[in-house]
Amino acid sequence: MANNPNGFTLLELMVTLAVVGILAAIAIPAFGQYRVRAYDGTAISDLRNAMVAVEAAIDSGDPLPASPTQLQKYGYRPSKSVGFSKYLLQTVNGIPSVHMHTKHSGSSHAWHTRYPADGGQIEIR
Repeated sequence: MANNPNGFTLLELMVTLAVVGILAAIAIPAFGQYRVRAYDGTAISDLRNAMVAVEAAIDSGDPLPASPTQLQKYGYRPSKSVGFSKYLLQTVNGIPSVHMHTKHSGSSHAWHTRYPADGGQIEIR
């Protein structure tokens, strides 16, 4: 076989394709995990923003908002694809409280807090 300085041999092309395939096999699952973490971050951020809106309602002397849509009156703006899977007004140890769960449609995780009973802590559910 004659040497051709203008092209690649079949072996060089096969090795290159194998390396690209290995890199893709590693990168694609990792990308999916990064995406889910970003979705979870958005859901957590929405839950924190909802807690700020609840605090704004309390500071203004209003009763606790009865639904997530009422939170918008106090500055809460929901992110795209994030929703409340639970929003419940309750009394914990004689203190009015809001039990909230948020979830992004791209993630299987739901995020939970009871405000102010949990002291602002957010947990996975």
